[in-house]
Amino acid sequence: MVEEREIRILVCIENFERATRVLRAATEMSRSMGARLVFMHVISDRETDDMRVGASPERAYADTIAEDLEARLGQRIQDVVGYHVLPGDVQIVSGEPDKQILKALEKHKYTYGVIGIENRSRVGKLVFGSTAHSILMLAPCPILAVSIASRE
Repeated sequence: MVEEREIRILVCIENFERATRVLRAATEMSRSMGARLVFMHVISDRETDDMRVGASPERAYADTIAEDLEARLGQRIQDVVGYHVLPGDVQIVSGEPDKQILKALEKHKYTYGVIGIENRSRVGKLVFGSTAHSILMLAPCPILAVSIASRE
């Protein structure tokens, strides 16, 4: 008897406002496969340093940031695709985005991943590297790369 494994898709969101096409593609993929979606946003170390200002002294700034981002991302998902986010469906982590995404894909054995990509200049790729390229080349599962550029 073959045991059926739950189909799980990790949806990586970098920029909430530019995530519409990624969210729609992931939702459509999920509906066609009967898969569970989990959404991830990685806060880079640089971003957490920038966000320290204004954090509540009673709470760790990382907790404050993560809770705020989790609520905002959950609301954005609801607004864009009408997907009701359940507890645990949104993950906010900090670190280097490619490393954190690859780690999550491997650790939680996701069936698929979905990422947004955009066209960059050669200098932009050289200076900033390519998170998408690393994920596409090193992921332990198939990755759907969605252009975040608007065609309108």
